Amino acid sequence: MVWRAITYNLKPTTSSMSVTVQIEKFQGPLHLLLQLVEREELDISEISLSHVADQYVSHVQANKGKIPPEELADFLVIAAKLVLIKSRLIIPSLVEDVEEEGPDLASQLRLYRQFMRAAEQMNERWMQGKVSYA
Repeated sequence: MVWRAITYNLKPTTSSMSVTVQIEKFQGPLHLLLQLVEREELDISEISLSHVADQYVSHVQANKGKIPPEELADFLVIAAKLVLIKSRLIIPSLVEDVEEEGPDLASQLRLYRQFMRAAEQMNERWMQGKVSYA
């Protein structure tokens, strides 16, 4: 049985995650793989995360210099979540308290992007001489 992204009407976590992974039990975008695993509709024990990573590395190599840093960061967030879920399955004694309190990595990355955009806009205004002091 192969899960196809067409059967699900789920939106990606970001518009840039356009990579489609193809493994034995799943074919579709990476964010959908994570969503299915989190909702326990797809068994993480049947997924080879190394195959998923290999496919993404191939995608990066084929598109060298064309992939925005945000997409690379999104992949790392999704991959880290999948590894954490699988490690909890393999090592049941893994305690959830090990995780630090606070916002998750995806939220932190979105906030970082907002700050970077704001800094770029401020720099543009500075360079154009549009400076005001209150």
